[in-house]
Amino acid sequence: FLFNNAGIGVFGEELDVTLEDWRQVINVNLWGVVHGIRAAYPRMVRQRSGHIVNTASLAGLSPACLELSYTASKYAVVGLSRGLRAEAEAYGVKVSVVCPGFINTPILQVTEMRRPIDRQRLIALAPTPLPPERCAQIVLRGVEKNRSVIPVTGHAWLGWLLERLSPALTDRVWL
Repeated sequence: FLFNNAGIGVFGEELDVTLEDWRQVINVNLWGVVHGIRAAYPRMVRQRSGHIVNTASLAGLSPACLELSYTASKYAVVGLSRGLRAEAEAYGVKVSVVCPGFINTPILQVTEMRRPIDRQRLIALAPTPLPPERCAQIVLRGVEKNRSVIPVTGHAWLGWLLERLSPALTDRVWL
């Protein structure tokens, strides 16, 4: 098994986000996954087994404003994972992408904020975060079932469903 799980974000309007912010987010969120795959995938192909589990986000299934670099990087992880899944099947290697909603991790406390954004108010507006242990149980159950996409939390399921059924409705609800 390979579990690629890393992520950083920069929160703010695109006008306030720098090119360096974009580089940092893409380097961690996308290139981190690419490097993990490059390190483990050849061995999995040789042994004709293995399972790569890449962590994206609800933001990789349904666009989120005020975090465009994060959203773009997580969409890339979803696309990379789904494409690799199709390619890897011929070699006996499985690939899943985890798309959690709000999990009780420090990400909201450490996310860079551009412009004066009230971090505590933002945290208060977020849905109640899922404990990491519960997230891990859901992920492992999805991996066991070899799911292509593993949304975690009701919020993530709802976002994914809305985006699939009606992107226009998603725009009105989320954006």
